Amino acid sequence: MIRHSEAFPHFFLMYLKPLTENPMNRLILTCLSLLITCLVYGQQFAPIGAVWHFDQTNVHPPYYHDLWEFSVQKDTVIRGDTCHKVRAFYRRLNLTSGDTIKRVELYYLRSDSGKVDLYTQDMDSFMPYLNFNLGKGDTLTTVCDDHQILPFSVRIDSISHTVINGHTLKVQHISRVGFTNFCYLGDRIIERIGPLSYFFGFNGIADPGKGGPLRCYEDPSFGLYRHNPNVDCDFITSVNQTHRSQTKLFPNPCAHSFSVQSSVAYERVKIFNYLGKKVHEQAFANAIDVSHVLPGYYYVELSAASTQIVGKLLISR
Repeated sequence: MIRHSEAFPHFFLMYLKPLTENPMNRLILTCLSLLITCLVYGQQFAPIGAVWHFDQTNVHPPYYHDLWEFSVQKDTVIRGDTCHKVRAFYRRLNLTSGDTIKRVELYYLRSDSGKVDLYTQDMDSFMPYLNFNLGKGDTLTTVCDDHQILPFSVRIDSISHTVINGHTLKVQHISRVGFTNFCYLGDRIIERIGPLSYFFGFNGIADPGKGGPLRCYEDPSFGLYRHNPNVDCDFITSVNQTHRSQTKLFPNPCAHSFSVQSSVAYERVKIFNYLGKKVHEQAFANAIDVSHVLPGYYYVELSAASTQIVGKLLISR
């Protein structure tokens, strides 16, 4: 059955077909059709600049806070289709050295008319990931454990709506269908934001996959949504957590330099971009010059003999 939102643009054009004989009328109708399509599918998933912060669930003690951050870097073309390049950045504490462990992985998402597909390099093809057009009683076939690419299905049990930052968003309440494998995606998917439990479905008989649950989502036109207000978006467990609350980067955002307000005697400052590449390092100083660093979001790593913290800095000019 064709849903009303899918059929309306086509019905609209058929109704006004006699007017299309005039070139000017055809142009006007084309613009109207595009406008209606934008209204129907107005909530774009994974626009450039979008960032998700997910807790990383640890199944073994100590239950420290690790972090997966997914960010849309730019658009690229794969197999003739425009895709969103998503960088997954993992950070956790090394319990032995106290250093921060970092790992970067790349994924590619194709988004069109409310449907989102994941590109798999091993198969050189796209597999269904999300479908925001589905309603109550529909079944979503998605991917589990992104490297193994195990397909599994969830049922849309019900639909509700929520208002976040002035945007009315569709919420799909989901449950697993069958037990062909042990994959799990959570219980809710929010339009524009995605799953609230894990970015990708994970195999329940293995260690939890990339992220869970969601801490924060943000994109340039949507603003910041803090799903878990009790944990900072970019928080990871450090050797001495009291130092984090005593340290502040200001001004933030900054244009050409920033300072560190803290009672800790830090010794080194390192700045990393979203790809995990170090763009600046120096001895600690009252003011850190970043006039040579391109605008954007960065991680500032402050370290001393017995502690290390990582904060987030926005350089904007």
